[in-house]
Amino acid sequence: MHPSAFFLPTFLEAVRTNTEESIASIMTEPIPGVFSFAMLQPNFCDMLLEEVENFEKWVHAMKFKIMRPNTMNKYGAVLDDFGLEAMLNQFMEEFIAPISKVFYPEVGGGTLDSHHAFVVEYGKDRDVELGFHVDDSEVTLNVCLGKQFSGGELYFRGIRCENHVNSETQHEVHGVW
Repeated sequence: MHPSAFFLPTFLEAVRTNTEESIASIMTEPIPGVFSFAMLQPNFCDMLLEEVENFEKWVHAMKFKIMRPNTMNKYGAVLDDFGLEAMLNQFMEEFIAPISKVFYPEVGGGTLDSHHAFVVEYGKDRDVELGFHVDDSEVTLNVCLGKQFSGGELYFRGIRCENHVNSETQHEVHGVW
């Protein structure tokens, strides 16, 4: 991984300084517990999308069956499936864990131990939407890779308490259930 080729200078400096103040300085918090920040170089986003498109073309040409990112998407790819596992482990350990340690200490903070990194695609002739669901993770990082689009809003409904972490989705608004 070449951090300066992947990440914006402001993101790199904030994480390398590794203080709550430096990390908070690059973030906005639109709702409590949800943070937004600029992270990736546009050129890196383009290269990653190109690699995913090449992988999809290869899968189609070879009539090869692959595991999709989750049970709700028919399109998309798990990034480990084409050689990015080591890079993503380093990304998690060196860049996401310090952020998580500052903002999510109650769920393990800097002790993240695994990832499930994937790309999904929505649009005409692709998946249309991702319905309401609960991520099976302590920390979730959603990244917009920058293709032109409309829509794509995210709705955060809360955090499940330990008593209900494995219960069915409730459609009433509870915040924490």
